[in-house]
Amino acid sequence: MCFTRSSSDGECAPSSPARTASLVSGLAAGVAPLDQLLGSAGVPLHALTVLTGTATSGKLTLAYKLLSQAQKAPPLEPVHAVALLDLAATTDPDYGARSGIDLEHLLLVRPERGTQTLRVLLDLVRSRRFRAILVDGLPELLVDREAARLLDEMMPQVNLALKGSGCALIL
Repeated sequence: MCFTRSSSDGECAPSSPARTASLVSGLAAGVAPLDQLLGSAGVPLHALTVLTGTATSGKLTLAYKLLSQAQKAPPLEPVHAVALLDLAATTDPDYGARSGIDLEHLLLVRPERGTQTLRVLLDLVRSRRFRAILVDGLPELLVDREAARLLDEMMPQVNLALKGSGCALIL
């Protein structure tokens, strides 16, 4: 599994413990060996994190653990809201709950079209109400040519909205 980060200024680079340690705020993954690799800050808030890997490599489990950790992360309220954009309509709430997600504080969105997904994503980030947002099923979005074009156009806006939002965006 590979972790790639994109900062709010559009930079894209492989994760490294030194880079992670320089970040001020983040989410621990809740998996001890991974947290050691990520350093003290973990997955960054205010930025985009892309989880990649082969099928059954644990990407979804890790993403759910990150949502769970985001709900528990200090300081603010006792439980933080998180959002999941389910592009393939395959989310299993029972598995999410077993992974530690508090379903009472999860916004599950199943957009009908790819272009709708991007607008919803930008609105969620701009709302500043979510500690973490997971976009599950990104390949579903990229098969739609119009959605892929719009994704390319909107990512600078999403990155700008992430800056100072306190939100971790996980793809």
